[in-house]
Amino acid sequence: MKKESQIIADIFDNGRKLLPFFLGKLEGVDPLKEIDVNGQKLNCVLWILAHMSWAEDALMLRAMGHRGSGIAWLEQFKIGGSAADKSAWPGMEEVMKGMEAVHKLTMEFVPTLSDAQLDEKIPFALFKDERPRRLILYHGIRHDSTHVGHLSWLCKLNGVKTV
Repeated sequence: MKKESQIIADIFDNGRKLLPFFLGKLEGVDPLKEIDVNGQKLNCVLWILAHMSWAEDALMLRAMGHRGSGIAWLEQFKIGGSAADKSAWPGMEEVMKGMEAVHKLTMEFVPTLSDAQLDEKIPFALFKDERPRRLILYHGIRHDSTHVGHLSWLCKLNGVKTV
């Protein structure tokens, strides 16, 4: 029987499996293209992917006690990170390699967590309180899936048929 941490990792990994579908549909779309909707600029494909990598590193690794991936450019894509200066951003190939590296670390590390570690409350700055590690991992799953959904909207907004 699988440990709870293995199941959590499996659920996270399974949600991530939808990402290649939307990325395949977005081939040929400028990954830096921002679309304006009702006066609001939406994040571009590259920013979303890099932000997903930052969040996975922060939530699924560092918040759990892992040292993290050490990828320097991730901090540019944290919550509240500016999308203004794209000249300092890594290219799409580097973002994809970083995303794969972070995800590999997550899939190796999260299943090693014990039930006691999942139960342990730790400071969680995003919500300005303490949460059990388990709930932070759940938040990481929700966060990742939400941004995969944003990529589906970017497909539609770029005139790309998804179904």
